[in-house]
Amino acid sequence: MGQYSMQFNKAISDFYDALFHYINNRGMLFGQSFEELISEKVSLKARQFNTLKNTGNLYKEAKDYHRVSDGF
Repeated sequence: MGQYSMQFNKAISDFYDALFHYINNRGMLFGQSFEELISEKVSLKARQFNTLKNTGNLYKEAKDYHRVSDGF
């Protein structure tokens, strides 16, 4: 591995460590853990941009609904 590759990998690692500590400290200010803060941020963005992923088998649910609504 070349010198630049090693420096890049260290810089990325340092960046992620710093980002984790920054987010963790923000969470501590609000009395939340890192995971709680991230979960809250993701759910707020998902609602804001309507990007919640539908869970379950939508095809089966739609087929069942159609079957029940048509009566057969």
